[in-house]
Amino acid sequence: MMIHSVKEEYLTTEIVASSPPKLLCKLHTRFALDCRLAEGVLR
Repeated sequence: MMIHSVKEEYLTTEIVASSPPKLLCKLHTRFALDCRLAEGVLR
């Protein structure tokens, strides 16, 4: 179930804004949490 949430979350992030970190998220769906943290830092 957790995996599903992460997948959805990573998809949302991709739509939110297209940035290098986002691309990493796309490639590393497992590290969606890391991407989320990076997004917060960028914002």
